[in-house]
Amino acid sequence: MKKSSIALGVAALMAGAAQAGIVQGSASTIAVNPNGIGHKLVIPYFTTQGNNATLINIVNTDRTNGKAVKVRFRGAANSDDLYDFQVLLSPGDVWTAALTQGADGRTQLTTSDNSCTRPASVNGSFLTGRLDPNSTRSLEEQTREGYVEIINMADIPVNTASGSLYMSIKHGSNGKPGNCNAAAVTALDDDNLGQASATASYTALGLDFPSTGLTADWIIINQATTAAWSGSATAFEARSGGTPAAATTANIVYFPQSGSGVSTTTAGLYSSDPLFINGDVQAAYYDFPDLSTPYINGVTSAGVYRNTLASTIARSSVINEFVTSDAIAAQTDLVFSQPLRRYYAAVTYGATAGVVRVNSVGAVVSTGEVYTSNNTALINRVLCVRRPTGSQLLAFAAFDREEQTLTPSGAVISPGTPTQFNICGEVAVTSINAGDNTQPSALSATLARNNIELPFADGWIRFNTTLDPVDQAGTAPNVVTGLPIIGNAHLRAANGAVNYGFTWPHKYNN
Repeated sequence: MKKSSIALGVAALMAGAAQAGIVQGSASTIAVNPNGIGHKLVIPYFTTQGNNATLINIVNTDRTNGKAVKVRFRGAANSDDLYDFQVLLSPGDVWTAALTQGADGRTQLTTSDNSCTRPASVNGSFLTGRLDPNSTRSLEEQTREGYVEIINMADIPVNTASGSLYMSIKHGSNGKPGNCNAAAVTALDDDNLGQASATASYTALGLDFPSTGLTADWIIINQATTAAWSGSATAFEARSGGTPAAATTANIVYFPQSGSGVSTTTAGLYSSDPLFINGDVQAAYYDFPDLSTPYINGVTSAGVYRNTLASTIARSSVINEFVTSDAIAAQTDLVFSQPLRRYYAAVTYGATAGVVRVNSVGAVVSTGEVYTSNNTALINRVLCVRRPTGSQLLAFAAFDREEQTLTPSGAVISPGTPTQFNICGEVAVTSINAGDNTQPSALSATLARNNIELPFADGWIRFNTTLDPVDQAGTAPNVVTGLPIIGNAHLRAANGAVNYGFTWPHKYNN
């Protein structure tokens, strides 16, 4: 049964402390759906470095409801917003786009898809206004690697009335939406949305509580060698009920695709992003929702919800294989994507660079970490995985294919003795046996790249990703004790002139 505008208003009042612009649904928890379908999706990595292009498909598997979907591309170093917009998916719709490197060196998005979007055209080059102007990496290069957030802000339920939002975005027999310029579509840009007085107007605008049904796939293809890597997005599903919990409706978190600014207090209701809360970056309506925006019933703090979501992908260890044999010109890159790190700590830019952290309940805390040195060095120094000892090193143990381990003697039965390594950046790319980054990586990565040299060419590696039992500020207990991380191993090999790409998902101990 569809909710009336009166019911929506009552739901908002019953929620008590519910934020303006957020109407609480039925879900009481959120979980990773191993089947790849959910309310929120994260594509762990995109790249347009070198000759790489990234292709993205977003699918609405819901054959009844449309979806008002937020799509946001974030940078690899500090999760800075590079490009974001909305896609209004019709029931059963697929939206496709390609990311390539433009003539100006920036990533550019190109799509000929018919689905309605806000703004009306989303073709263009990624933006550099929030990137580090003092980095040793150019602004253009900083747009070439990162990850993607995809969030169902609200469903678009069936309404066959002429001119309704549903009929305007619904594809007809010609394969095109009814009218992407209809008044019902442009009304979504009203800046009054997100205010307390507007919560009950969501249904009047044709929006309803977001349900599950989104899935996404990605392909990275090197246009010179034709090596390709592919995979599916990590899917987060809002659920409620018994064991197992069933998918249900989440909070409505629709915000207009508008550049109108919001106060730091208001930003703190919708996000745990420390740069918004501290006023280092002026937040606007288009910044919401993000992955920390409260999405389940009863959780009104962005900091608390951030912890809830982080716990679903918190890992105590990450395991994968590598192949670097010269006989097949093999290369291996391990992608470690941390899509929730921004909501714990972020780097500010400018004449005086610093780190702003948010504690376990979403409050900004002062760390005294202020730097005037090169900002890239700052990112590499601060945004690194913390080990229980308080260092910024990650323990790992490597093995060849015959159970030999990385130890001084080189011939010891596993598990051997772990060594230490940094993982820095929001999307870190770790190459294996790449000559301390003097050789190209499989993915041509540069922004947050590291290298591990091993005494054997092929084998497997295990990283210990258990974190301190305190939050990033070191001030309060944190429910997330493992590193919230997703990603894959990307292998490249050659047989003469023929190139191959392989993608092996990470394996985890939770």
